[in-house]
Amino acid sequence: MTSSEKQPPKFLAARMVWSWRGGRLWRYRHRAMARFRFIADWLKVLLLRANCRLKGRRLVIISLIEHVGDIVACEPVARHVRRTQSDAFILWCLRAPYRELVENNPNVDGVMIVDCLTEWILLRKSRVLGEFIDLHPKERLCAVCGMTLKKAEGDPAIDVYNYYNHGNLLQAFTRSAGLTSFELSGPQLHVPVSAVKAVDSLHLPEKFAVFHARSSTVARDWDDGKWAVLLEKIRNRHGIFTIEIGLSAAAPSASSLYRSLCGQISLIELAEVIRRATVFIGVDSGPAHIANAVGTPGVILLGSYLSFRRYLPYSGGYADGSRAKLVYVDGPVKNITVESVYDAVTNFIQSGCTPDVQTAKAGSH
Repeated sequence: MTSSEKQPPKFLAARMVWSWRGGRLWRYRHRAMARFRFIADWLKVLLLRANCRLKGRRLVIISLIEHVGDIVACEPVARHVRRTQSDAFILWCLRAPYRELVENNPNVDGVMIVDCLTEWILLRKSRVLGEFIDLHPKERLCAVCGMTLKKAEGDPAIDVYNYYNHGNLLQAFTRSAGLTSFELSGPQLHVPVSAVKAVDSLHLPEKFAVFHARSSTVARDWDDGKWAVLLEKIRNRHGIFTIEIGLSAAAPSASSLYRSLCGQISLIELAEVIRRATVFIGVDSGPAHIANAVGTPGVILLGSYLSFRRYLPYSGGYADGSRAKLVYVDGPVKNITVESVYDAVTNFIQSGCTPDVQTAKAGSH
């Protein structure tokens, strides 16, 4: 019997009440801290605007503060601003864990770090920003402070609950920001020399498949057991080395043709590993968007997600079929069979030609 099971019911109830009150106080505390950080952000933006004005440049702020897939998918926005405003000083506002995704982009002049969405919401309300592009759909909730984003610009029909009904991430987010004349193109990710050298030191094989099994949302994940079966078949029948990436391993193996880099490399080094891969295999996740951005052919597992029965997250080569096989299933991703994914990978390996989008009506396995 555990210690919690030994406690009388009244102690458990007291702990639950304290937990609820603590959570509320924790949220108020972080909201107060966001207001304090906002003051420093306000001063930085004010000084930067003045400096840009002295140099005859316009300050344009792009804001999409988090999630690897969202930021990578919306990289073309920076190219669009640079193409339409060549003399602009382009600043990307985001959270610190994601700065590697944009700080090496030649179309981005600087990054502004915020701790949470509330901090950005306060900057919006202050009117100090000048020209900005807010790529967050309206009604987005700050996971830390609980504040909700309200915005008047952009397509009023798009919000955080229905954005995939309005196209892929790039289409939906740019329309949400009011970029009506935006020219769609696939994302690009710029890997610095330092990351290339770091991956060189890993001594990876010349030919390998890289796979990512766990997204940030369980609803988009496949079954770990199916991953193990799939990868063992790929190794045994094709003799291809498999490398697992992510925060934790989902399909570890004792095979000499398996290696885990989970939790061992930085985000931009992960991009370089994916870039070198023969093929990327994974669920809908940040690494899948990275694979699209660095030009690595991919086999992606897709099913229903939240209220979206069938959705397309990607633009570019992962949307038009030139660099991806998208294995769809009606219902949860877990219903995709091992055979449907294996066939998609095998067809790509054996043909060696440009893959087409594949739709698989896959039952449970």
